[in-house]
Amino acid sequence: MEPLSKPKKLMPTGVCWCGCGTELGVGSFFSPGHDKIAEAKIIREVFGDVAHFVAAFGKAPGDARPIEEVLVTIANRARLVQALRQLDELREVISGALVEAQVGGTDAKGA
Repeated sequence: MEPLSKPKKLMPTGVCWCGCGTELGVGSFFSPGHDKIAEAKIIREVFGDVAHFVAAFGKAPGDARPIEEVLVTIANRARLVQALRQLDELREVISGALVEAQVGGTDAKGA
């Protein structure tokens, strides 16, 4: 399988990209070994586990799907994960607004 093309040049931010918050030297994206932590986190979040990740890329034993079909499957899964994240964010906003309306005495019908 050909690697996906790189969409843009990424720049290190001075903080580990795994999410641990460790400050890094110039030019580093990850603390040693933390690239695997980031990979595992994304695989779990998007695919559930490594077996499903491997299968999604058409690399499970006996899987002979054309690469185009594999890429469509992966793109659809990524869109679904993004939509679920947006739904969770929306739920938090609505929940917060409802709590604020109840606690602050604001009338939820017409503030």
